[in-house]
Amino acid sequence: MNSIRRSALLSAIVLLSASVSADEKAPCTLKVYASTTLELHSGLEELYGLERKPGRGWATFTCINPVSLSSHKMSGLELQVIQRGAVQDPSLKEWYDVNRIYYVTSFDYISGEPLMLSFSARETETNAKVEYGREYRLFDR
Repeated sequence: MNSIRRSALLSAIVLLSASVSADEKAPCTLKVYASTTLELHSGLEELYGLERKPGRGWATFTCINPVSLSSHKMSGLELQVIQRGAVQDPSLKEWYDVNRIYYVTSFDYISGEPLMLSFSARETETNAKVEYGREYRLFDR
């Protein structure tokens, strides 16, 4: 019985160390912020070149290095915004802030309806694939 427990414990340690080393090899963590332009501070509105109006959303994507807290440059950026079967492919603008690189976009939405953001890119230093997909509900307030 003790040998079974030891084997199970050893297996758990091996799995844990494998997941930690896989996480350590990840070049960055994707951070995403999405909201309506109506909630956008006027300073950011000018800075990002966005217009505050109902039915218009915005999002930023940045790939943060968990050790240095700086961000990594990405290439081959693709974003799809899907709502009620309609697909938008908005362009992303690169924006620099001290040690961070943000990719900023805006898109149309229908207030209160489910909206899917689907993002993919390549981190340029390691060519690692960075992907993100999440459902949102934005509201005009």
